[in-house]
Amino acid sequence: MIAQHQIEETVSRNELQQFGAFVLQYVHGDALPDYKAMDLMQIPKLVPHIWVYDLRTQKGRQRLLNNFCGSHIDATWHTSLQGICDLDFFDGNPTMEQIGQHRLNCIEHRRAGYSKRYIEYKKPNGCQTVQFGECLIFPCATNNGPVNWAIGCGVYESTQYTGKNIFIEF
Repeated sequence: MIAQHQIEETVSRNELQQFGAFVLQYVHGDALPDYKAMDLMQIPKLVPHIWVYDLRTQKGRQRLLNNFCGSHIDATWHTSLQGICDLDFFDGNPTMEQIGQHRLNCIEHRRAGYSKRYIEYKKPNGCQTVQFGECLIFPCATNNGPVNWAIGCGVYESTQYTGKNIFIEF
C-alpha cells in the first residue's frame, strides 16, 4: 500500500494530501483500507470533493457505480452523478475514458491511484472549457477481502491551458 510520503512527493494539492492521510488511517499492514470503518465527518471540508464507487455488483464493478458524489464534483460536471456509472458518463471523451480505465486498473490491481489531467469538456450551455483535475483513488476491502468499494477525492478547476496527463498506480 502507498505511504504518506509517496502521496506528499507526488500530489500538489493540500486537499489530496489530507485525504490520503485520512484514508491511510484505515490501512493495517498490507491490507487495503476498510471503507466501512471510515467516518467522513472527520474530514468535513473534503466531503464535497469525495466520491465513492459501489463495486458489490457486476455492473458496479464494470461500470464504476457512484454510490456517493460530493457537491464540488457534481458542480464541476453540471449534473448529479450519484447513482450514475462513471464509465457511462465518461463515454465519448477520450481523456475521461482514460480516467475510467485507470480507475478500473487500480481497483483490479488493488493499488491506490493518482491522476492529473486536462479534460476538454462541453458545458450544458454548449461552451467548450478545459477542466484541470487532480485525484487520488483507493480501492477498499473489509479484512482484506474482495474490493467492494473504492473512495476517491478530486479537485477540479477551469483553466484555459492544457498540459500532459499523468496516471500513476502506487
